[in-house]
Amino acid sequence: MPAFITISIAFAIGLLVGYFDDVGKAYSLSRTFAFFPFFLVGYFLTKEQLMQLKKPTIRTISFIIMLVLAILIYFMPDFNSGWLLASKSYSHLGLPTTGAFARFLVYFTSSLMVIAFLSWVPSREFSFTYIGERTLYVYLLHGFFIQYIRQTDLLPVTHQVHLIGIFVLAIVLVYLLSHKFTVTIFKPLIEFDFNYLKSKK
Repeated sequence: MPAFITISIAFAIGLLVGYFDDVGKAYSLSRTFAFFPFFLVGYFLTKEQLMQLKKPTIRTISFIIMLVLAILIYFMPDFNSGWLLASKSYSHLGLPTTGAFARFLVYFTSSLMVIAFLSWVPSREFSFTYIGERTLYVYLLHGFFIQYIRQTDLLPVTHQVHLIGIFVLAIVLVYLLSHKFTVTIFKPLIEFDFNYLKSKK
């Protein structure tokens, strides 16, 4: 099946699933359906297509997009973060009828932000480039730490200074969860790749 059709179906399912109240936080089903289209786009995206974003014209437009969105986010009235988390149905978010349109706007805005960001990602490699190759491990494993912190109230945010601690912790977590040691342990579970185990026999 062509990539365009496959991706379109994934986005359509992501829009429709929000109408079902039973598809929620359990097993992260709602988030799985809602975010899967972006992973699918990444799967089909080729290096040649990605390099097209590096054109000066696209970079200029991307800079303008990021600037405009940053201003809108700063001045925007209270925004329900539930639309970004995608863990609740449309009825729980207050739009039982037009929720699909709201999620479509989120999809559209998110796509613009991703394209704008990728256009400015350097093409050459740095010492920390490997982190970008292992973001799946960070994404899947960081939740265990977040839940522990929530349950133990380890980092109460009662002052702006605490935000610095959270920022530092985020950097440490990203480093640890993308480390080669972490990848070696969890690769069979995350990528179902057991080849490295065979090579050590």
